[in-house]
Amino acid sequence: MKSFIKGVALIQVLIISMIMSILGVFILQTVKEQVKISGLVDRKFNLRLQIENAESKLLQALVSSPRVRIEGHSEKFVREWNFYNEPFQLTDNVVAKVQDERGLVNLNIVDNRLFNSVLNELNIEVQDRRVIVSSLKDWKDNDDTPRANGAEADFYSNIMTDGPRNKQLQLLGEFSLIRGGVLIDTEDLEKYFTIANQSGFNITTAPELVIQAYLKDKTQVDSLLTARKSINIDESSLFRLTGLESDEFITFAVGNNLRVQLEAKDGSMTLKKSFSLGLNVGSHLNPIVVSNVKWN
Repeated sequence: MKSFIKGVALIQVLIISMIMSILGVFILQTVKEQVKISGLVDRKFNLRLQIENAESKLLQALVSSPRVRIEGHSEKFVREWNFYNEPFQLTDNVVAKVQDERGLVNLNIVDNRLFNSVLNELNIEVQDRRVIVSSLKDWKDNDDTPRANGAEADFYSNIMTDGPRNKQLQLLGEFSLIRGGVLIDTEDLEKYFTIANQSGFNITTAPELVIQAYLKDKTQVDSLLTARKSINIDESSLFRLTGLESDEFITFAVGNNLRVQLEAKDGSMTLKKSFSLGLNVGSHLNPIVVSNVKWN
């Protein structure tokens, strides 16, 4: 009997020992995971700090320097920066991309020739282009009479959506609510279009597709794309490269509305921050307005 009791006790001890061992392994794994997570959080915080510090340098340069490459500038990135969304090194570990919104197609201050040409480059069919152009006008005007191929309140009511606004677009994504707007996918909408409250089209900072849509001449397009990588394009060089002269629409001056993306990496970890900038360097109270901030 005593042997039986000792055997049972031994089995209980073994079971308890096994449970304690499993619990110990579990605790050890949990601690390791927590240490790993803590390390990831620390690395991510470090990247965020790098981006924030780089952003402050960029903003300082934008309000204190002309928006052109400046040879001999104390900040290396100002000697190399661009405003047509090509990456440039902002700090040791932060890469920036800056897009002048004057180089995009303005959906609120529309140039019909450019708008139609870009829609064509995006492979939008002729009839669909007519619908988009007319419906955009109907969305913004104050009357209830639809244009040919357009859309007013009756159209949107029939498909059970709200519209039109009868004002200018307030958000770029609002364009997808307009009849035919969904034919332009979100990526292309964000890459080629703007609703910035500024006039003029800066062909020198436009994406290649938009330049092609406007010039329709591959030789001129290639010349402009090559030249802008090495020189600040002024009025005379713009005319030499494209035959265009600045006027009430065409300009070579970078505007006050910019889109910015900053990116930092730590091994396999990448952190990005994107935002819109409104510059008013003449204002002492609000020289910079930051909006549409996104981290991803």
